[in-house]
Amino acid sequence: MKYFLIILTLTIAILGVKFGQIKPKYDKIILLVTVVLLVASAASQIYIEHQSAKKEWREKWSGKLRSPIRSRENNPVLRLGDSRMAWAGEPNKPILQVAEEPLTISLKDGKAEVSLVIRDNNGIILAGIRNNEWFVAQPPVTLDRNFNENSLEVINAKGEVIFQVQIVGEEVRLAGHFYTINGQGPSGIGPWLGKAPSGKLFKYPSAEHPGELADE
Repeated sequence: MKYFLIILTLTIAILGVKFGQIKPKYDKIILLVTVVLLVASAASQIYIEHQSAKKEWREKWSGKLRSPIRSRENNPVLRLGDSRMAWAGEPNKPILQVAEEPLTISLKDGKAEVSLVIRDNNGIILAGIRNNEWFVAQPPVTLDRNFNENSLEVINAKGEVIFQVQIVGEEVRLAGHFYTINGQGPSGIGPWLGKAPSGKLFKYPSAEHPGELADE
């Protein structure tokens, strides 16, 4: 494909040089051919960029969450469904234990940060987040994940949601099914954050819908 674009560019350049040497009656034909080549070149470039972006998305299994807004509050807040728990303790001290894993939240420059480890029913780590830096275990451990600037969601091999986290200002919004290192559980935290009937935040498969929110 890259050679095709080079050939198109050279052809357009040659036409531009020769344009003044063509009889006036052929001007419209030359102009039409030039326009068609330019459109084909642009379309080809768009296709290449689109395929490259999809490939990059499929290979991305880590990132960082960032709140789209800055809060003026002094303390971070953990939001579980309709419950809001403000944390005035030390940032490195857990606000609570989730399936025997410490959950910590903090507020940095008006934006919440969270740390937590997520395991499956065999005690294997599926995902982890530390000060908003996240990773998800690649297949075949998990089926898929989707994310945007401030939200992350992980689904299992059955297409069921197993973990969601969203950062909005001082709030850490959390939902999921959590297991201990011995596979005990699940400890459910909900409801799911998504407004779709499935509770999902995003559309799947993520390779076809990168960062696209689910329908309400």
